[in-house]
Amino acid sequence: MMKIIPSLELKELYYANKANWLTALEQVTDTVLVRPEEELGKAYRYKLSIYDYLKRYYKVNTKLKFMMDHGIFVTNSQFREYFHLDKTPETLLKIYHKLGVTYALTYDVPARLHLQIALSQTEKLRRGLHPELRKQVKEISVATESEMGKKVKELSEKAVELTLKNLKEQLEIKNREGYSFTLIPSIQGIFKEDALRCLKESIDLLLSYNEKDLYIAIGTGGTRLKYEDAGLINELLLTGKEYAKKKGAEVKFHLLGFSASSVMKMLRIDLVYSVDAVTMQRRAIEKKVYIMQNKELKLLPVSQINKETWSCKCPACTNFKDLVLEDSSKRENHIRLVHNAFMLKEYLEKESIKRKSVLNLWSE
Repeated sequence: MMKIIPSLELKELYYANKANWLTALEQVTDTVLVRPEEELGKAYRYKLSIYDYLKRYYKVNTKLKFMMDHGIFVTNSQFREYFHLDKTPETLLKIYHKLGVTYALTYDVPARLHLQIALSQTEKLRRGLHPELRKQVKEISVATESEMGKKVKELSEKAVELTLKNLKEQLEIKNREGYSFTLIPSIQGIFKEDALRCLKESIDLLLSYNEKDLYIAIGTGGTRLKYEDAGLINELLLTGKEYAKKKGAEVKFHLLGFSASSVMKMLRIDLVYSVDAVTMQRRAIEKKVYIMQNKELKLLPVSQINKETWSCKCPACTNFKDLVLEDSSKRENHIRLVHNAFMLKEYLEKESIKRKSVLNLWSE
């Protein structure tokens, strides 16, 4: 079964509870992804887990699990504002532990993001610049055409080196402190050989620290995924499964920033355990819902939907059809994200079955 993990701000659960659709969300997923923000900062500063914070301040009881990452675009100054701590491999683990998350993404250094930073002047991208990659980013930004390949390779290798260094440090701390959350490494590397090295060494590190749950994340770049990137992701999925099996272990893969674009259909979804996406909520706010049309997932504004003929058995539409289809962006109408999560899950599960059927035919 494919696991769908919506990316939400913590306060969204308060509004879900207030509008009585939190239970519907819990029927579609058992986990949500959160990133550093003011509400999480308050919980940490009050020395409360997410669950206790939600109960005490918002009267919300939930059985949802929480996955948390460090926030690529959260600057160190913003992080200090939220948690009164610098963002480091160690402080991240302290925060994950205090907040009581189930899944914790490691402090990775995204190679492709830094390549984008080097080639773009976009301010939002520059917020994700890692101090130890300033040199490589600057060199790429002024490199000649003949120098570019070498400089990009140096950036890729450095990002992998830093990512693995942080993973090792965080595994040592987690082991020493006895933290119980599952630590999830993210695979980095612009070139295939660098990404494969990051993957194999990440698995080796997890096993060397006796991690029982091998759970690894791979970024997709959302709607920017290219055909060659899809090919690399598939190779990582296949190699990771085989490499872990040779070590006597099993690995689960999580896709970061998933989008249901046409290129995504090239991915080996049958090898994926879970995906997260912020798009489910964004489309809900935009007053859009996913529908199945000619066996394809399509996005449609609710203003174009006939309420009288609308038929959907998802937990949102079964009990809150009017809220789902109301042409409004009020908080209570964000229940559309439940419908969108349900539709995305159904679509991915069908794609997974289809992929397995095709592979079985080829193997006969």
